[in-house]
Amino acid sequence: MLKNLNQICRHIFKVRPSITSSSVLPIISHIHTSSGMTDKFELPARYHGSEKSVWVEYIQLALEYKPLNLGQGFPDYPPPDYVTKGLAEVVTGENCLLNQYTRGFGHPRLVNAISKLYSKLLNRDINPNTEVLVTAGAYEALLVQF
Repeated sequence: MLKNLNQICRHIFKVRPSITSSSVLPIISHIHTSSGMTDKFELPARYHGSEKSVWVEYIQLALEYKPLNLGQGFPDYPPPDYVTKGLAEVVTGENCLLNQYTRGFGHPRLVNAISKLYSKLLNRDINPNTEVLVTAGAYEALLVQF
């Protein structure tokens, strides 16, 4: 028996590959609501009444117009051997310091390069340590901006 929504979704797409996610969402929503799972996944009170993200509109437009998405990297070919071998050497090597998270605001060389570029473009000095923030994506950047 299928025990959770993830399993249900995978099963539906496996059995019927022609089904789109937009046609399955109302079904899943009904299952979700009638199964007593609503409380478990309810948004915290601080999010009630907040505006929808701009990405909700973009996703709807993408479903309608089916554009070519150049914003997400889902290649359909493997990376070159030298890349995977190099990565394997770094993560399995003796120097564990080569396999660490960067600082939270971006790697120093990166923020310095960004600062240098935008200082020229904006005709003013930009401090890489206080005026540059590297994020994991546009949504995160918008979130921390406001």
